[in-house]
Amino acid sequence: MAAANYAYGVYTGMNEASIGRDFTVAMAGLYIQAPQLKNGSGFPDRLVLLPDGRTVAVELKWIKVNLDNSFRFAGLRPDQCAWLAKWQHHGGLCFVFSGFYDSNSNFLGYSVIRMHDWKDWLSATKSNLNLNTLEWLSKDKSYIRKWFDDYTSSKMDEYFGKQLANA
Repeated sequence: MAAANYAYGVYTGMNEASIGRDFTVAMAGLYIQAPQLKNGSGFPDRLVLLPDGRTVAVELKWIKVNLDNSFRFAGLRPDQCAWLAKWQHHGGLCFVFSGFYDSNSNFLGYSVIRMHDWKDWLSATKSNLNLNTLEWLSKDKSYIRKWFDDYTSSKMDEYFGKQLANA
């Protein structure tokens, strides 16, 4: 994260462009597309194209955390949730890369939020979530790459396991 985005320890760069830059830096070496569709189609903010031909859909969101560590997907629209649900339902990989901040705009860290079942995306905006339930939370944006590599390789093993079982 650029030092210019900090003022007395308070993160001031909370917009989609800044989290998009942070994500791109963290994912250095992978081909990332930023679709330019502005028609409210629900299309994700980023598509990560993997060397094996798969594509991972990624939404980018800043999320404000309440005093009790709870939060909601206030910035995730229903059409985005529907797109992610359909993508995952048809075997696609997807998640939300999030930057978390508190009511004083203090940066708390990055994490990813994914759904284990595609249907969960459809109610994601109505759910109250908690920081304590995240897989991980880190101020080090390079951690996303380690998680991403593990996530995509485990999903590849899962995919090929299903293919072999159906053969």
